[in-house]
Amino acid sequence: MVRQLSKSFSRIADALPRTDLSLVLYPTEMMKEAVARLYAYILKFIMHAVRWYKQGKFAHAWAAIANPWALSFESHFKDIAEQARRVEELAFSASRAELRDAHLEIREARGELREARKEVRALSKDVTSQTQQLMQIALASQSVHAQIQIDLSESKSMIAN
Repeated sequence: MVRQLSKSFSRIADALPRTDLSLVLYPTEMMKEAVARLYAYILKFIMHAVRWYKQGKFAHAWAAIANPWALSFESHFKDIAEQARRVEELAFSASRAELRDAHLEIREARGELREARKEVRALSKDVTSQTQQLMQIALASQSVHAQIQIDLSESKSMIAN
């Protein structure tokens, strides 16, 4: 019986860090209630174990025959194992919901990125068009400037003669 109790406490100790992590990662009301229920089952198991431990050797020997592990402690341990499984299922469901939210956010971000790319392309076309217009104006201006210089040179020559 002591060996089975030790194994049970060891399994409970293994489950507690996962349970705590689930509660930290997904602190929903359902998760809080499930973890609280698990702790309640653990406390009942511990109280039952302490009562058994406080009995004398004769009572332990008699209990081993009359009320073996399967009848005495197994139902408490099964309750703990079942509740720990529920906590893990809740954590798994919450992680799936979180993953779905991440997928939706990624999809939304991709849509926004597509729109931004379209806007950048449109702006690029506008900038290219305006640059070409400015180049044409600059060439025309340069041409007019050159013509003015020629006219000025001719006017100087005429005035000088």
